[in-house]
Amino acid sequence: MTKWEYKYELRKRDAVAKQWDNDIAAKLSTFGSEGWELVCISPRSGDLNSANLCTNHYSTAGFTTEELWVFKRPIE
Repeated sequence: MTKWEYKYELRKRDAVAKQWDNDIAAKLSTFGSEGWELVCISPRSGDLNSANLCTNHYSTAGFTTEELWVFKRPIE
């Protein structure tokens, strides 16, 4: 039976600038050369921040602000 090890990569995005905090494309090549296989991406959305109700800022409710990337590779 194959045994697996797992690796997680958490990406965050600024809700105003809409920019991710890291360049996943460069990491994918590195992870692939190390034998990691992408299993899933789990998006996470922001919640309604009560501070936004008192300001002119847009709420991040429903906006994907994080992604959890899960990788696996067989244990040798």
